[in-house]
Amino acid sequence: MIGGGSAIGGGSATGGGSATGGGASAGGGVATGGGSAGGGGTATGGGGFTGFVFTADLPRPRAGATAVLLNTGKVLIVGDRDYCSSIEVFQYDPAGAGSMSTIGALDAGEYAGTVTLLASGKVLVTVGVCAAGLAELVDPASTPAVAPAQALRMPRMNAAASLLADGRVLLVGGDQGASATAEVFDPAAGGGSGAFSLIAGPGVRRFFASTVRLLDDRVLLVGGIDGAGSVIPAVQLFDPRAMGFVGTGGLNQGRIQHVATLLQDGRVLVAGGRTIAPLTLLKSAELYDPDGGVFTATGSLTVARVNAFAVQLADGRVLVGGGFGEDGGVLASAEIFDPSANSGAGAFVNAPSMNVARRSAAAVRLLSGTVLVCGGYDNFTQLASCELLR
Repeated sequence: MIGGGSAIGGGSATGGGSATGGGASAGGGVATGGGSAGGGGTATGGGGFTGFVFTADLPRPRAGATAVLLNTGKVLIVGDRDYCSSIEVFQYDPAGAGSMSTIGALDAGEYAGTVTLLASGKVLVTVGVCAAGLAELVDPASTPAVAPAQALRMPRMNAAASLLADGRVLLVGGDQGASATAEVFDPAAGGGSGAFSLIAGPGVRRFFASTVRLLDDRVLLVGGIDGAGSVIPAVQLFDPRAMGFVGTGGLNQGRIQHVATLLQDGRVLVAGGRTIAPLTLLKSAELYDPDGGVFTATGSLTVARVNAFAVQLADGRVLVGGGFGEDGGVLASAEIFDPSANSGAGAFVNAPSMNVARRSAAAVRLLSGTVLVCGGYDNFTQLASCELLR
């Protein structure tokens, strides 16, 4: 099982991660926030971008990290899918040609944990493997930048997390004993260090799932693996008013290591990923309509992608790139989903390719509208290079 990278703020979540409309978080994957409806027209090749260009490298190679767009316009990059020793927290400054710096270090590597941007501008980091149950707060404006938070009530590896509208954070599932449970982090509790409390869980053991906060502030829980190792097609909704989970329409194709993105019109795009038995890489994509509570097929990806990244663009379209392809190779190609194409049914078209093929990369949209993509794997070698789509 190989985890994905992710983005928060102007970015996205992949099967094992999460996304929200106002801030986001990811466990091992990619989910993206949204706003209001995008324009009309038909999808066209290139997507209005000239191409990818290199920018500053990460100080150390990373894969499966999360990129967080801060209120300052800078980007926080934290986490690593492979190494507990990868504790450094990096910050990218897009000014000029772009630069990278190390602003602090976690007590333990964020491996199979979650990363969530809080309303305060701080970032909540939970650890899945290296120090199970550990939680820390990263504040780029403080020295030191990393401070302890209260530990989780139950250890969670490969869980999903989502920022709620009231500023709390929902954590759900994981492939340890906590995986049928959920808890909420309140950043105002504990004298400012925050506190976790258990709540009624989904009742189904689920890990490598994605969460997406909808425009009405409910949270969609989609995809993942159950306790028997099977992919879960059933989908659930968390209602923060009732503080509980209910069922909603199921996926037409159960999947993991997919991308899940909130569109500006309130629908959710779920694309790519894979099945388990039999192992099949997926090109298919679906749209969830929260009004009807159903998934319908939309245009397929141009190629199957597992552990890709997804980033919502300023105009409401969605950039999807990288990942594993059907031939087992890592992809440099990218494509754009236009939800207004085909009379609102949506369609994917090719976008400029990256300079480096990568999977499990971290990606986020900058305030300028350009997209930053960092790290990942080239097959099984971690990458330090970063690129900008302009």
